[in-house]
Amino acid sequence: MQEDVINAWRGGAIDFMLKPFTAQQVSGCLAKAFVIAEKAKNNATNQSELNPVNSGITQREAQVLMLLGKGHQQNEVADKLGISLRTVKMYRTFLKNKLHLNTLMELARYFDKHQVAIEKIAGSHFKIKNQLE
Repeated sequence: MQEDVINAWRGGAIDFMLKPFTAQQVSGCLAKAFVIAEKAKNNATNQSELNPVNSGITQREAQVLMLLGKGHQQNEVADKLGISLRTVKMYRTFLKNKLHLNTLMELARYFDKHQVAIEKIAGSHFKIKNQLE
């Protein structure tokens, strides 16, 4: 049992309940877990909001974000960048995970808020820059 407890703590456990447990104990543990999860989410969001350059966005992800942020459809992004639609969807998923965003609309808002920094990451030699408008 001690080994199980140690492994659970190392795995991120926040609390333990011993049998028999009550519904009140379960509710208390769940409430505690939700509070911790919300704090972690807010910290991660605040970090990416403060400095998008340090959020780990690659040059290609920035290019995809620029096009999506300017209202292009995913298939248009694929055509303009010379990549597959599947690859565009993969980059979109990476961006949402890195920036702690859930929807395409949130990605667009993020681009609007951080456009200058994202354009720097995308690079001044971005070959399709003239086609973005």
